[in-house]
Formats: sequence, structure tokens, C-alpha cells
Amino acid sequence: MLFRRHFLISLALAATMAWPVLSTATADGQAKEGLVPGSAASAIYGFNQLAALHDDTTLVFDYRLDGDAVETPFADRVVLNFSRRDAGKEEGGAVFNVEGTMFAQTRKQTIPSISASRVNPILLIFLQHDVRQMSGSTGGSGGYFRNAIRRVLRAPGQGETDVTTVTLGGRSVPAKLITLQPFMNEANRQRMPSLAGKIYRIVVSEEVPGGIYEIQTEVPGESGQTVLLRETYRFKDAQ
Repeated sequence: MLFRRHFLISLALAATMAWPVLSTATADGQAKEGLVPGSAASAIYGFNQLAALHDDTTLVFDYRLDGDAVETPFADRVVLNFSRRDAGKEEGGAVFNVEGTMFAQTRKQTIPSISASRVNPILLIFLQHDVRQMSGSTGGSGGYFRNAIRRVLRAPGQGETDVTTVTLGGRSVPAKLITLQPFMNEANRQRMPSLAGKIYRIVVSEEVPGGIYEIQTEVPGESGQTVLLRETYRFKDAQ
């Protein structure tokens, strides 16, 4: 139990450390590889998330890290600045150059420039950060965590997709909640018990600028009744 707590504390610390240089120059990898009907990826990436953005748009996300393993909850913002590069083909959508700042209110860590079409880069930023902190805390391969998440995203029937609503500008709009547990059935789950039950929740809506309303991960306690570590990105506004 002591090891488990030390592991979670190191995971929490890693979440607020310096962010890595993104290993890809585009945020559209999933969309370009094709989507399998009935998969979580089809629910997340199956529409043009950037369709409603103007030529120059700033998306702001509230960020929060909390849970029983976090002595002092940490809150800040992620800011993404979109600048339209070209109109793109009709079926592909416009192409944007995207630059941003992580923890804009406290640490002002620069997010390297990304090219984006259809897919909101907040997904790539979140996933790469998530993989990096798990790899750094466990000593495991980043490729292992990345591939486990990709398998669950692409496979039909994995996870749950529910119809829901979110509040946007004081009104209720339709959305989808995608819930995943990428490590629950992994062969190596006994070697990382603190991550085996980790839950990923992604809320998407065509009514939300950028398409992504919320991304959240939770590491539950052993009883399943408490949350040891929770990381949340939630859409705040578009400017």
C-alpha cells in the first residue's frame, strides 16, 4: 500500500512537470488512419472538430489535478491559438497552425507548433502527456502505454459511448460521453495494479468550438469508492 501511494504521488508530480516536445507535427493521426465503425475512435474522431473555428481562434481549457493522493489540488489553464493556414479540400477541412501554452497562469510552458485539420490538438497533447507521466512513474515503455490506448480506441465494442448533454453558454447542448479502461484486460496488469483500473472519459460535441468539451482520467482507490488521482481538462471558452 505504501509503494502504491508513493507511485501515485510520483504520478501526480509528473503531471505538473515540464511537458515534452510533441513527437509528431500533426494532430490528425487517428483521422488519417481510418475509423472502425462501432469503435471509440469513431465516436471521438468521426466529425470535423474544427469546422466551426474562425480564421484566428483561441480555445481555453480549465485544467485540474486532484484526488486523495494529491495533498494540494492544482488548477490552471491550457490555451491553444489557432491560425488558419489554408482552406483545404472540401472533404478535408481547413488546416490550422496551432501554438499554445500549458499552465498559462502559473508556469507558462510553451506547447510546440502543431498542424491540425479536423482534430483538436488538445487530444494529442493530453495523450502524449498521459503516456509520458505513466512511463516516467512506472519505468515502463511509453510505446506499451500508447499501444494499449490505441488498441482500445480502435477496436469495436470496447468501452462505452453514452448520449449526454453539456452546458455551453447557459444552454444545454447534445454531447457524447466515451468511457474507456485501456489497461483492465492487459496481460501485464498485475505489474501495474494502480493503473489497471484507470478510467478515461472523453466528452465530445459538435456544438462545442473545437469539438472537445472534457477529457478526464481517474485512478480509483482499491475499494472503487474513492478517487486517488484525477486529471481533468474542460472547455472554458473560445475567443
